Amino acid sequence: EAIPKGNYTFIPIDRLETVADETFVDVIGIITQCDDPVTYTNKAGKEVTKRTLQIADRSLKSVEVTFFGSDAPDPRLITNVSISIKGAKVGSWNTKSLTCFSGTPFETSPDLPESHDLVGWWQREGHRIAPQSISTPGGGGAAAANARRINFADIENLALGQNTMPDHFSTNCYITHIKTDKRTLWYIACPTCKKKVLSADEFNLEGHCEKCNKTVMGARRWIFSALCNDVSGSRYVSFFDEMGMKLLGGKTADELAPLKEQEPSTEFDQYFLKHSFQRCIMKCSVKSDSWNDEARLKVTCTSFTPVNYVEEGRNMLAEIKQMM
Repeated sequence: EAIPKGNYTFIPIDRLETVADETFVDVIGIITQCDDPVTYTNKAGKEVTKRTLQIADRSLKSVEVTFFGSDAPDPRLITNVSISIKGAKVGSWNTKSLTCFSGTPFETSPDLPESHDLVGWWQREGHRIAPQSISTPGGGGAAAANARRINFADIENLALGQNTMPDHFSTNCYITHIKTDKRTLWYIACPTCKKKVLSADEFNLEGHCEKCNKTVMGARRWIFSALCNDVSGSRYVSFFDEMGMKLLGGKTADELAPLKEQEPSTEFDQYFLKHSFQRCIMKCSVKSDSWNDEARLKVTCTSFTPVNYVEEGRNMLAEIKQMM
């Protein structure tokens, strides 16, 4: 249904960086990227469809826009057309982004002067210019450094990990249980490229590294899961070598492997138990993965630090003041 002409108050994309979160804005731009719709099941067991796209304007900036609900599969959402949106919600996910829920009014190729001007610019020169995104999608770097604080339950609610690149977040949680009942808590890696040395085993760490194309003496590298709990629930999180060593007091897999070979492996299990129940601020990446031909979300710890209670208290006070 068309929106009455003159009923928009468009904000240029470059000005969105200074707009407060939770504000509703009108925007117009060219769709420069459009992902396929993704359907997932949220924590409540309800199927939700989302679609992520990027729009750009003459400010040479672009922003990530995510459609949730019945509008996500709309066939009008394609690249290289103009789109006007009324009442998109501003958020700080991926630095700065826009969200459109079911029923958010939008038009593609609207009959508006702003749209005609934008399309003309895009066809003449805009399509040759790479706009700078004010959103920082997935991938690490700035996205990991600026990971938004959420709870584990929000992973499904926000449909994280469903795009091409991983999403990043942080949470205040307890590391409550490190799984030691798995057969393998490490893999034997090439000391140069860190790839698995397929011909090595627990009895002989020497083997041929296919990537380096040479015989190497492998070293064990941690790869295990730990159950982590926050106020919303629990989640198994993967720890790779660097984070695994940090969690285990600096011990390498080579150092602790002999304890696991003892019968019974009580000392090995007790060491892991001693390093459980740590409360921390954990930064994670989340990405859709495939296991036995079944899609699943894999959450990986990228860093963690002990909780600074003074800093946490100040942050909570600041959040309370914003609500008042």
